[in-house]
Amino acid sequence: MGGVLAMFGAVSGSVPGYALLTVAAAVVILRSLARRDRRRRAAERVERAFEAAMGPHIPEVRTAVPRRETVLFNAAEAVEEPAAPTPLTAEELRAAALKVAAEAEAARPAEPQTGAPWQPVEVPKPTYTQSAKVERPAPQPLPAPEEKKPTVKTPIKQAAAAPKVELPASSREDRAGRINLDDVLQRRRA
Repeated sequence: MGGVLAMFGAVSGSVPGYALLTVAAAVVILRSLARRDRRRRAAERVERAFEAAMGPHIPEVRTAVPRRETVLFNAAEAVEEPAAPTPLTAEELRAAALKVAAEAEAARPAEPQTGAPWQPVEVPKPTYTQSAKVERPAPQPLPAPEEKKPTVKTPIKQAAAAPKVELPASSREDRAGRINLDDVLQRRRA
């Protein structure tokens, strides 16, 4: 509002500036007070949680846990492990796979038969296969285009030397109201 009044000369130009500085200062002060209150409340919550955790000390009751004997590793007493098995050949691997598949098939529970086994059902043929074939005439070849022979070009200088003949408006346009391009091109050549 002060800016509008300053534009019309009702108040000094510094009044809007001072008002803006006052608003900015108020925002900064309120923001700092809000931060201070938030930090104080957070510190109080931490203090209450610490006091609740450190409240009355209850002595721990320990039950007697039997101690296990510690066994140390001795490399001299270590038992040698058997060597890694040799890799299987393709035939041995196939035989092992077939054996596992047969065991899995034998272990699978039998499915109870609830009715007749599934049988395929005949599907009706579409009707377009039963309709008669429509005969149509064989396509005729397209007519060969006429061979165009080059025409003698009229030199521009000769056309310019020829007297200009102004055509009436009715001859420039044909009966349908279209422009006759031949006339237009003749005029452009002239």
